[in-house]
Amino acid sequence: MAKATVRDLVVKFHWNQVAGTSKALKRPITLPDINRPGLELAGYLSHSQTKRLIVIGGKEYRYITEQMDEIQQRRVLNS
Repeated sequence: MAKATVRDLVVKFHWNQVAGTSKALKRPITLPDINRPGLELAGYLSHSQTKRLIVIGGKEYRYITEQMDEIQQRRVLNS
């Protein structure tokens, strides 16, 4: 079975990497599922799936930019 990396998905779907380093792009995708981080953005981190690729869609992006101040952004996005 061929293995995909984070970079493969970034290239294929024209995504932007917003966190992590260039080293993170070399990580293999080991779980064929994504996480849309709605609850995590609200501060609920208890049951987060850390092995899933996190995809921030339009709703999440608007919540981050329109509803969260810089302090909230740093607190949640650096968790």
